[in-house]
Amino acid sequence: MTPDRHPALAAAACLAAGFGAMAAATVPGNLPGPDMWRYWSGTVGDAILLPAIVYGLTRGVTLLPRTHRGRPPGLAAAAGGLVGLATQLAWLLDPAPRVNWLLVRAHTFSWAGWYHAAFLIVVSACTAGLAWELLRRARAQPPPPWLLGGNGCALVASAALLFLLTVVADSLPSATTASSRATMAVIALAPVAMLATAAMALGRRARVLAGPLLVGLAASVAVVCAVRGLQDGSPAAVVALAAGPVAGLATALARRPLPRPFLRSFLRSFLRSTDLRALAGAAVTTTLIAALGLSLGW
Repeated sequence: MTPDRHPALAAAACLAAGFGAMAAATVPGNLPGPDMWRYWSGTVGDAILLPAIVYGLTRGVTLLPRTHRGRPPGLAAAAGGLVGLATQLAWLLDPAPRVNWLLVRAHTFSWAGWYHAAFLIVVSACTAGLAWELLRRARAQPPPPWLLGGNGCALVASAALLFLLTVVADSLPSATTASSRATMAVIALAPVAMLATAAMALGRRARVLAGPLLVGLAASVAVVCAVRGLQDGSPAAVVALAAGPVAGLATALARRPLPRPFLRSFLRSFLRSTDLRALAGAAVTTTLIAALGLSLGW
């Protein structure tokens, strides 16, 4: 098996064990409360964003040589698993939670809830371990500039920030409960902890992450504006969702000749490029059109 297949297999396993298994659990339709289709994190998050994060982290690890320097990823994985466990305990111990198909009443998970808790803990441990291993290898041998400062990293950062936003969006309706407050506290602290860890591991070289993180932030704002516009029935949101990618693609194509075969070569060169203007242009275009539409009531 070639290393290039490991990221795809990891992402596929994440998709099947998360979104696939939970979607299958909804088929009988005998669980009380709102099911996964009512939640952003359970649908868009588990189906698209989480597998993309797993793929990006695994791909980054496989592109760097092994090293024996620094602490192995076991401790980071354990810390990530404990954070995931803490969020599930917060929901289980909450005396007045917002019930759904996973938490059917106070202190009681359904069988799907127990499975989801186990999946969340395992994924939290795996992503924390992968992130630490990527930083450890990058510290031992400086990676090529595009690995941590290119479009591929920006897309993974965008997926990570958007996934956090889906969890926040799902928690807001029950923001007064102790369990939702605990979840949102973890969401607020997670990016800070990751940035501090990256700065500690990479030192001054961590500055290369600034560009992808800023693009990820811009992309997150763009998606929020577009989705908010769609929820309000604004046609400007549809225009923004179409115009943003077109603007980004036009920017990318304007800076390099058309390769042949087009799709594979273009994607490879695009993901390895440190020119983030195409992604930033797409995000800014989407945000401006959607925000203008919302402000004018379109």
